[in-house]
Amino acid sequence: ILQTNSTERMRIDASGRVTMPYQPSFLAHTMTGFNSSSTIMKNFVTMQHNTGGHFNNSTGYFTAPVAGKYLVNSGVLVATGTGRLEFNVQINSGSPYLAGNGTGTTYDGPTLSGVFNLSANDTIRVILVSGSPHSNGNHPNTYFGVTLLG
Repeated sequence: ILQTNSTERMRIDASGRVTMPYQPSFLAHTMTGFNSSSTIMKNFVTMQHNTGGHFNNSTGYFTAPVAGKYLVNSGVLVATGTGRLEFNVQINSGSPYLAGNGTGTTYDGPTLSGVFNLSANDTIRVILVSGSPHSNGNHPNTYFGVTLLG
């Protein structure tokens, strides 16, 4: 059956590759203002993409549009000579679900990733617990991203 007036949401090409160009996701990097304890990672200089608009750059919160499994990735470039840095991923502003940390003895780039089972309207944020990120704003080593897996 051929439908007219439909909007493509999924594609299977002749080689069997499946793409979903409207799948909710975002990736942001090179931000400023993430330099004291309890600061939420926000105000990114570069929004690589924000498919669906579910990440709010001014608040630093990603809001899950639907229930499902979400892949979360984040990393921070630690300022050299500043000592240990720790950052957390939190769901609904609660207890940390994942923690990343680096030594800060040299430019260190701790990263974290995990798959979270979220309900619709759950929020995810990355928050600085302690330490000093590298702050000149020219490094995409500091980033935050989320993708709906299914």
